[in-house]
Amino acid sequence: MMTNQKKLDVTSNNMANASTSGFKKDELITKAFPEKLLSKINGLSYSQNQRDKAIEVSQDGNGAWVVSSRQSFFTVDGSDGKSYSRDMKLARDTEGYLKTYTRNMDSSVDTSKGYYVLDSSGKRVQAGADFSIDTKGNVVSGGATVANLLYTPSRSIIGTINGGMSVDYIKSNFLQGNLEQTNDKLDFAIKGSGFFEVQSQDGAKRYIRDGAFKISSEGELITNEGMKVLGENGPIRVEGELEAKPDGSLYVGGEMIGKLRIVNVNNQDSLRKVGNNTYEIEPKNDPQLAPFDGELVQGFIEGSNVNPVSEMIEMIEVMRNYENAQKVIKTYDDIMAKASTELGKL
Repeated sequence: MMTNQKKLDVTSNNMANASTSGFKKDELITKAFPEKLLSKINGLSYSQNQRDKAIEVSQDGNGAWVVSSRQSFFTVDGSDGKSYSRDMKLARDTEGYLKTYTRNMDSSVDTSKGYYVLDSSGKRVQAGADFSIDTKGNVVSGGATVANLLYTPSRSIIGTINGGMSVDYIKSNFLQGNLEQTNDKLDFAIKGSGFFEVQSQDGAKRYIRDGAFKISSEGELITNEGMKVLGENGPIRVEGELEAKPDGSLYVGGEMIGKLRIVNVNNQDSLRKVGNNTYEIEPKNDPQLAPFDGELVQGFIEGSNVNPVSEMIEMIEVMRNYENAQKVIKTYDDIMAKASTELGKL
């Protein structure tokens, strides 16, 4: 129910900002509680639990692998402890450890929030960039076997069980919003990837997609919230009618006065919202900035990428799940109440 409540909060916030220029919708990423091995305590177990003679192995591109077994288990070590599964996707992180992964918006592999893959003895697996996995579950690196991924439990193990879903993290969806024409010389939209770099009142750098700017009383280009819009050489002073080129160069009266500081952020998953429709790089991560390769459009602003109809459907589904969870809890309460009253009569 807590997960459904958080989903409802995220969906409601998306809908509330459907008309906010440059707003990027949030998505709630959930995770299952660890899959724990389920053991039969008494009685005869018919579980085979024999080691697979051969597992299914395939490559998922960009150094990622997909493995699947029928009888053995793969083990990962996550924030909530060990988890067991018969299917797993894994890749190598920057330190050489094998971890589960997700994919970024550009389809690149991201292991930053993945779980560590454990070998058959419960140790984290490290391998070289040339590693491969064979059908016996062996991890081969540099021509040598460095680990085996298959864990075969005792015959008393009859399967796995988990405790449901929980919130993992919230991420922003950076898909392009529609460009809306305003014909205002101080409105700018980015076509493609990239962020305007601005300076907050406390001097910190922020990143923003909303290009609805104005001129301050000091003659500087600022956001509607009063943050200074940065150029390649710092804040930009404007005296006269502004003209912009697709690469971000700014001109007044035919003379170049500066160039907007627009950057691509390669590690977009490390961006977090900090209010006023702006983002910052999480303190634990270093910014991975790249030159702007999109197009600046003057006289337009970018609308939000929120689809109100889709968000409404999502909200209805969440409400139904919430109501179903309430019914389950009430059923359990009724069973316990009946047990406490009826058993006492026996």
